[in-house]
Amino acid sequence: MIPLSTDAQAALHMLAYQFLTQHKTAKALPLLEFLVANKPGDPGLRLTLAYALLRSGRAADAVDLLAALQFSSEAAVHFMRGKAFAQAGMTEQARNAFIQYRLLRFPAAQAAPPAGHAAPSSAL
Repeated sequence: MIPLSTDAQAALHMLAYQFLTQHKTAKALPLLEFLVANKPGDPGLRLTLAYALLRSGRAADAVDLLAALQFSSEAAVHFMRGKAFAQAGMTEQARNAFIQYRLLRFPAAQAAPPAGHAAPSSAL
């Protein structure tokens, strides 16, 4: 692979992201694939590439790409995994990924009772 400076990587990532915001996914994909090949351990690049893959209808490729991040503690990773699974028709895996997203994104909500329900009484 061609070695890139940190600044060059950031610039190419920004350019690819701008292509995505302008609905030019076909231009973003090769840049993102190149960047992930150069730096496969970067979760931000993987998320951006997964988003581009989903926008281009390549859900199975996005699922494969995000498999390396399945144990991430970042909520956004699990949200994107849920979207990829859902688009690929893998509903059970999508549900599990969205549950993991919710647990990471809203940890305080897990301790609180549902709205309209009283907290369990500890006094007997």
